[in-house]
Amino acid sequence: MLRLPYFNPIKHLIVDPMYCLFLGITRWIVKRLWIENGKLTKSDLELIEKRAKRIKIPADLGRVPDNIATGDGFSTFTADQWRSFIMIYATPILWDLLDESDRKILANFVKACFLLVSRIIDRNSLNEAHSRLLTVAKLIEEHYGSEYITPNIYLSLHLTECCHDYGPLYSFWCFSFERMNGILGSYSNSHRQIESELLRIIMQNQKLDNLLSDQSDNLRLQEGLKLLRPWPSVGSLSAYDEFNFDEMHRFMRSFRLDVDETITGKEPFPGKMMKPTRLKVNLPEEICDHLVQYYKDAYNLDFISFNKYVSSRQIKLRNSNQQIIVHS
Repeated sequence: MLRLPYFNPIKHLIVDPMYCLFLGITRWIVKRLWIENGKLTKSDLELIEKRAKRIKIPADLGRVPDNIATGDGFSTFTADQWRSFIMIYATPILWDLLDESDRKILANFVKACFLLVSRIIDRNSLNEAHSRLLTVAKLIEEHYGSEYITPNIYLSLHLTECCHDYGPLYSFWCFSFERMNGILGSYSNSHRQIESELLRIIMQNQKLDNLLSDQSDNLRLQEGLKLLRPWPSVGSLSAYDEFNFDEMHRFMRSFRLDVDETITGKEPFPGKMMKPTRLKVNLPEEICDHLVQYYKDAYNLDFISFNKYVSSRQIKLRNSNQQIIVHS
């Protein structure tokens, strides 16, 4: 790849936030700085685990860490668990167990993570996140020594540059990739021809979804599917288990613009209406053209704006090719 004239090894190689921040720095701070140096003892880990179990969070925020005191501490923690722990649990359950310098490390690192994982981030937030990560590196070097400055701590100082080039962290981190690996790993196979077997399972599931979408009114099929309950989802995917068949099917049809039923319903009139903030606002012609084109594509009908209808003086409309007017 270095022979390619357009390839820039510095700009085109990004720092993965999942491994750098959570599997790297978070794990290093908790296990190497605090546990191995005696800042957190075995009794402290047991207390931390009890405190963590009392904290209730929504299911879409990830699994609750439940093996904090197992083994050497935080055994078999995944990246998603490290993220949930450092961003939700760490501050309330660790604060009174740490000294002043470690509190500063925790506070600056948690704030930097909150800023970086935001879905909408501006330049000021990026600058603050970089400043706090730099403060974390200086505090670790000052209180623990330069030998504790790992490559991940150094690479974290380039995360803001990656955000400037490629957008927010969620657009290029490996959480979705690892989640798909987990889904593929849950499929049973013979461990011989894994690629072809997984592809066959995916194609079968796709055909089954298409069959279910075509047989949505088949009551016998719906009753029979209740016998084939899949494994319960974990983490953020468990939020979708609460939807029933009708809700999921209605969402799929609306997503594919395959809605035939007329939307009906009513709600009590509140007795007053909001005052308009602007009066006599004209929709630009370019926006109106985009709106008309969207209606044509969505409903497969022939639409025309009211202005064009009046200007072209199309008074007589044929029943076979009747046009629908969109007001601008």
